[in-house]
Amino acid sequence: MARLVSPDGEVTIDLDERSVDAPAQLAYAALAPSEIPALPAKFKATGKAFELTSESPLLKPITITVALSTANAALAAGNADNIIIQHHTVGAWTPLATAVDFQASTATAKVDSLSLFALTVLEPELDPTPGRYAEQELS
Repeated sequence: MARLVSPDGEVTIDLDERSVDAPAQLAYAALAPSEIPALPAKFKATGKAFELTSESPLLKPITITVALSTANAALAAGNADNIIIQHHTVGAWTPLATAVDFQASTATAKVDSLSLFALTVLEPELDPTPGRYAEQELS
């Protein structure tokens, strides 16, 4: 198994043996929120976006693990289902099946191709409990 860790230690990429068919370099580049395409509606950027590239295509999925901050957990209202690693391919963002571990403060997903990735948070739905919100029509 090979492992690539981002310079800030916030992102870890794990590759199984024979993930590529020839010796290759896997490159990581951190991206600012302004450098990524617009996210789908209801998703917020967390500031953790990056690009993975290699001269060889992947033969097996790789595992991406991104560190979570307390701010990410708060933005997700403590709901692991609201934290999603997204993969940008063919001009669109695709949500990846993301396992969130609040104890370890990580979000993990598997992917079988490389490009742009972003840790995102789905905006929680407002609680529609009666009596919780008040509205008044203004004239």
